[in-house]
Amino acid sequence: MTLYWTCLSGVGSVISNKLFVITLSLLLLISNQTKATLSSDQQDVLTGDSVTLTCTVESSGWRFYWYKHKQDSEPVKTTSGSSYTLSQVRVSDGGQYRCRAGRGDPVYYTQYSEPVHIQVTERPVAVLTLQPNWTQIFTGESITLRCDIQGGGDTDWEYDFYNKGQSVYCDTKSEYTISPAYTSHSGEYRCIKKHRSVRNDSEWSDAVKLTVFGKILSESVQLIQTLLICGAPLKAV
Repeated sequence: MTLYWTCLSGVGSVISNKLFVITLSLLLLISNQTKATLSSDQQDVLTGDSVTLTCTVESSGWRFYWYKHKQDSEPVKTTSGSSYTLSQVRVSDGGQYRCRAGRGDPVYYTQYSEPVHIQVTERPVAVLTLQPNWTQIFTGESITLRCDIQGGGDTDWEYDFYNKGQSVYCDTKSEYTISPAYTSHSGEYRCIKKHRSVRNDSEWSDAVKLTVFGKILSESVQLIQTLLICGAPLKAV
């Protein structure tokens, strides 16, 4: 707000004193302008997460204006409530956010809040493999499922292996060994990497189907292999 004053020569000291008091009052009003305070429920998130920003202002009746990167730009959002939620965030949603509030006609605005930085990182992807790479095994054999993560650190994480939608193994180690295997171990396996203190998970791996054949089939295959090795003729039944 810019004010223009016109002084006439010869005006007494009383008017000068009044002008000084008015000027001082305006300066105090500007210095005491209400300031918004911005907070966030989390600042370091992965893609797909949600972040809620809260703009706190004394008293009520405000509308809230949300800014990204530059405070003098157009607001990215205007709300009647003091919260603004970013859902299913992408990497491009990261950056510095500010807020301010306004009310009345003409609108009286608070000062801008201090910035809050939101860091959005691409969610790591889990990859499930079999060692050895056999999707069909027999009862009594052994196989290891390994969950590798593409992207993301290895601190304070644990690996969760699922079969048929149920968790079957969870540990800080990235490998799950089935030994000996039974037909009940058959199914579609998936894995996910989870943070143990906050809910920051990797993407689910693609499903890997494992089939464990029973003892009768296993013995039949072994018999056929023996006959082939010995050169005995096979007769159709």
